[in-house]
Amino acid sequence: MPNITKSYVDGLKCRDAAYVKWDSKLTGFGVRVYPRDPRGKCKKSLVLRYANAAGKRRMMVLGQFGAMTVTEAREKASRASNAIRDGNDPLEEKKTRRRAVLSEVATFGQVVDKYIELRARTRQRMWKQSQRVLEVNC
Repeated sequence: MPNITKSYVDGLKCRDAAYVKWDSKLTGFGVRVYPRDPRGKCKKSLVLRYANAAGKRRMMVLGQFGAMTVTEAREKASRASNAIRDGNDPLEEKKTRRRAVLSEVATFGQVVDKYIELRARTRQRMWKQSQRVLEVNC
């Protein structure tokens, strides 16, 4: 198993199916390489694989390679591994936080605002158009 570094991840090529290369230093830390998207881009995610307290295997995406450095991802994975050893489940905690935010929302307009804030701005290039469509039609 190789040591995951920026130059190592840069050298990984896309295949027909997604695959994961694991790190030799930090258990469960790796890089997942996806097949090319329709635009021809090769997407790579830094991931952490772990088992929760119930023994269920989980894979947590730490961040997209490029938007997050390998060093940052390794530190985040190390913190998450420590939390897992203490009996916590980072993915379940994230889901609980998301549900708590949405349970505080009362009206559809507030739901739209939260959606734009939490999802559209961070994941869509044309989030302003989505916001306008939702405001006009809903």
